[in-house]
Amino acid sequence: AVSLSRDGAITFGRAGEPPGNAGERSIVITIKGAPSGLLANGSGYPPAVPRAHALKLGESDRFVVWRSSPAPAEWSIVHFHDKDAVTVFLDDLSLQSKTPDGVITTSQSKRGQVRFNPRGRVHSEMLVGDPGTVIVVELK
Repeated sequence: AVSLSRDGAITFGRAGEPPGNAGERSIVITIKGAPSGLLANGSGYPPAVPRAHALKLGESDRFVVWRSSPAPAEWSIVHFHDKDAVTVFLDDLSLQSKTPDGVITTSQSKRGQVRFNPRGRVHSEMLVGDPGTVIVVELK
């Protein structure tokens, strides 16, 4: 299990023993079942991470945790997500996503919101508006 505190700090724990401090607000992600593994990248694009504005916070045999604070109005490189991921928003954010064929979608996220993102996506993304931070937990 991995616990994410409000300030984005992570704590690792073992199955059945969720990490975190008593009385501290945190999001606990419990990983159940066998690892899904990496999806083969036949896209020709680089993997989603590492990339600019993303810092690796930790890794275990089941997940990799990244902190991303993208620069506003700057498109990321087009990239391929080879792992399922859980995204935790530390701030209110507006993100645009653009597929290689040019389709753009915009999503709004609130501080504390959690989203599951399945592997296999190819896109670029850009932060619209105020700066902010997300924590991305890639599941191995």
